[in-house]
Amino acid sequence: MAGFQQSAGQQASSSDKSDIAGKYDSLKEYYFRLEQLAEKNKVDKSGIEDAGLLLANAKRMIDDDNFEGAGRNLKRVNALLEEIRTSLFDKEAGEKLSSNTNTTSGVDEELKRKLTDTADRFERVALKLLNETGSDTEAEAKVYDAISLLANAKASIDAQDLESAREGLSAAYKAINEARELLKG
Repeated sequence: MAGFQQSAGQQASSSDKSDIAGKYDSLKEYYFRLEQLAEKNKVDKSGIEDAGLLLANAKRMIDDDNFEGAGRNLKRVNALLEEIRTSLFDKEAGEKLSSNTNTTSGVDEELKRKLTDTADRFERVALKLLNETGSDTEAEAKVYDAISLLANAKASIDAQDLESAREGLSAAYKAINEARELLKG
């Protein structure tokens, strides 16, 4: 009996490690995309540097098998990166309003609107699924993956990289469907 409990504990630990490591990888990719956007838009990168420090700290915790601490740090990183993405978008939107020239065609604007609407719709679905995951860590990891992919897609939309946005939305859709399947059992 003790051997079974130890084995189950090791499996849970292995699952926790892969879930946290997956979240770390997704947030690291998101971080680098936002860092590129910040450089491109010449904005203050102090918040991005803070997120980088938290990411590095989370990586150290993962390496030390401190998954609980790493999970807390990754949640803070996610919130911080989302704030940065929002501020970058708000800055870009303000610059577009003050500009008298339209550098993109009407077709691109329509596509951006549709991609943004799709990303918002997928995000609502993902957040709803997150509330339904309960103790299913694998489904929860899939949902977090989808949320990260959606954030990357939104950053791509903001950066006018519509092809990357499409790819991100497609990957997020797949992750959402995989989470749904896991929840169905």
